[in-house]
Parts: sequence; structure tokens; C-alpha cells
Amino acid sequence: MRITWAIAATSAPAGAAGASAAGGARPLGERLHEQERAAIVGAIDAAQGNIAHAARALGINRSTLYYRMRKHGLEHLLPMRESPGGGVDPTGAPPTS
Repeated sequence: MRITWAIAATSAPAGAAGASAAGGARPLGERLHEQERAAIVGAIDAAQGNIAHAARALGINRSTLYYRMRKHGLEHLLPMRESPGGGVDPTGAPPTS
């Protein structure tokens, strides 16, 4: 038994032909980067800032989520720890001044 697949010109995603013909198509890497960033932000928002819950929802390790947050410049979404001096320091280290 032989199966043949025919792909009609109308089966392309909406706007795909027009975008590539007009030169407005973005590279795959750029689109993946944007989608990954949006997924991370959405998961953290849904988890109300709880990184462990967000990582679990994404199906990745917490350390991987921290790495990807840094990769996408999302450090501002990381929870802040108070330093012993009363100031807020993202690393939890005491002030050096």
C-alpha cells in the first residue's frame, strides 16, 4: 500500500506566503526566541512570581528556568532577597560599601 501526500497551495498558514514574498519574514531563531520569552513571562505571571511553580508548569528544571530568564533579560522577574543591612540585593549578598 502506498500513501501519497499532496499539499495544496491553500494549506499554508495565513499570511505566510505574503510575508515571505514581501521580505517581512523573520528568521526562525528570532521567532523561537520571542515565543520562549513569552512562554516564560506567562508562566511566571500565572504562578504569581513563584519560580518553582512556573518551571514545573513549563516542564523544565528550576535551574533551567533561571538560565533562560537571564538569557532573555528577565532578571527583573526574579524574586528579591533582603540583605542583612536592610537593603534589597538580588543576590542576597551584603552591601560592599
